[in-house]
Amino acid sequence: MAGGGQARRGLPRSSCAGLATVLLLSAGLTASLPARADAVLAPLPAGAPAPALALPALQGDVQAPFGRQPVLVHFFATWCAPCREELAALDRLARARPPGSPAILAIDVGEPVVRVRRFFAGKPPAFPVLIDEGRETMALWKVEVLPSTYLVDPGGRIAHVATGPVAWDDDAASRLLDALAAGRPVASTALPEAPPPPDSSSSGSEP
Repeated sequence: MAGGGQARRGLPRSSCAGLATVLLLSAGLTASLPARADAVLAPLPAGAPAPALALPALQGDVQAPFGRQPVLVHFFATWCAPCREELAALDRLARARPPGSPAILAIDVGEPVVRVRRFFAGKPPAFPVLIDEGRETMALWKVEVLPSTYLVDPGGRIAHVATGPVAWDDDAASRLLDALAAGRPVASTALPEAPPPPDSSSSGSEP
């Protein structure tokens, strides 16, 4: 990520490998990401204002509705096998839940728009896909692991941070999102971890 004020230009090749746990940060709690010599920044703390998003999108102009409704911000890359599995789960989530509960924004990290557009050709997701080709937004949100997900409450503040793949089809995830949409405080809990995809042993290398 950053060291001496400079944004790191890439994720370690092992970042996308299936994680042993999914970490969920709630207000007032702290946690650390897997230790690495060059990892000097932790994820944005719960309770912090969500950083602005100003990125091109596959679907045209997209405005992040921070401060108006709950938002799920998901960072991924098309080369990451756990990311691909979670994108499919998020698509099912978006189609199953009432609109805007939460709004879902997916952000592809470090890839040209032509590659991302090709990945989604013929299977457009039910949510906007933003392009962070230069990784500036990844640095702003202090993303250390792909996939990573930030849940932003209706007031525009980060309520939870999940690092690693989440099983969004699980009832526990639905209950947490229901509470977030209703503006209710959510007790510290762990989101259900998605099982590793069959080919995850070869998924950790960025092309």
